[in-house]
Amino acid sequence: MAQFLFRQTCMNLNKINRKYTLQQDIYDVVLEGVSSRLMGFDNGIISLEVRLGKKSKRSLGIISYELAHSWKRNIPELSQALGCKLYFMDGVNDPNTAFLYQSGISPAFLAKKGILFYPSQLN
Repeated sequence: MAQFLFRQTCMNLNKINRKYTLQQDIYDVVLEGVSSRLMGFDNGIISLEVRLGKKSKRSLGIISYELAHSWKRNIPELSQALGCKLYFMDGVNDPNTAFLYQSGISPAFLAKKGILFYPSQLN
């Protein structure tokens, strides 16, 4: 059984979010209307908050998979992650969601998804 040790590093979430926004999130917003933000990285699990800005033709499962792998691939601090939890907010049908999101307040979530990067980790 493999043991994974994670270095306890002090992550500046604002700096990481800004870096991802400039590298990748701009394309996600323009092409798909999906915006994401890092909420935390604990015990090898990435926590992302995802805001859906317009009606997407893709399922939440596909969006989850692509965002989780995008964060892991583009941010070196997250490269050793085992999985990702995604919390989806609806920015289409609820106009208050956008205001709360920009104010730094997390409104109620539309859906929650989880991704394991290495399926062999399951017992």
